[in-house]
Amino acid sequence: MDDPNCEQVELGISPEFQAEIQTLARKLPSLDYFELLGIERDAENDGVRDGFVRLSKTYHPDRYFRLELGPYQDLLKEIYKRVVEAHEVLRDPKLRSEYAKTLDARKPAGPSLRARSGLRSPHSGLDGLRRQLIGTAERGSRHFERAQALAEQRDWVGAAAEIRLAVTFAPSVAEYRETLGEYVSRAHVSQLEEKRAKARRLLKRGDVAAAAVLLEEAWLLVPTEPELACEVSELVFQLGGHWEKACEFAQHAVSLDEKNPRYRKALARAYKALGTLDDAQREFQRAWELDPMDKEVQAELRRL
Repeated sequence: MDDPNCEQVELGISPEFQAEIQTLARKLPSLDYFELLGIERDAENDGVRDGFVRLSKTYHPDRYFRLELGPYQDLLKEIYKRVVEAHEVLRDPKLRSEYAKTLDARKPAGPSLRARSGLRSPHSGLDGLRRQLIGTAERGSRHFERAQALAEQRDWVGAAAEIRLAVTFAPSVAEYRETLGEYVSRAHVSQLEEKRAKARRLLKRGDVAAAAVLLEEAWLLVPTEPELACEVSELVFQLGGHWEKACEFAQHAVSLDEKNPRYRKALARAYKALGTLDDAQREFQRAWELDPMDKEVQAELRRL
């Protein structure tokens, strides 16, 4: 029976999204990384990135930081940590190969030709294999301990590098893979600020192309930053010629914050450059509705 004195807090996310989070959280332990990102086992790195970005835009906790989430905040953090974990493992060829082996090892294998022939496996070489396995496990453990020590010092970039090595040497240890998601997520935030600062210095020197590349790399680390997506769109637009990319990043920004007139204006400019004038007019109109004092938008609407 509910406590009548317990205040019921209204959550800032819809009941449908609450149910979606619950469903995914329940399925999380049974999903492998490929299933989680919604990709095939032979997907290219672009597919891994696209799956990561798609899920990040939905489940990154920072998207909802102004909202009351109640128990769903911890569920979102757990989901996103696993998404980061999947992305980091699958985008690295060596980690991906080792992880695929762990998946294959779970499948029941049929009897070998030797077993079907009634022959016994020879013992030669087993001692060397055992020593090799022990050695890699020890190296994995050492890297894991170093990662934990660096995390205590809040050196997230260093901790992420060490935990990646731990996973490389011992990919079957679930604790290493789970910690990978947390440390890498924190490292991404740290790297984001470094890349932003470097991009600002490049822009002061007039190197727009290098700044755009750097900010695009930063956005891939944290693809839930609408301001960053808009900055990339504006720089790409300024460079000229890559209108589709400018449009893509402006669309990302708008999808993350639909009520920001700057993002709408960036999208309208990209549409206009692409020649899709109806879309451009629609976005300029929405930008004007959000900021009626923007004279540039007013002028664009008159021209269209």
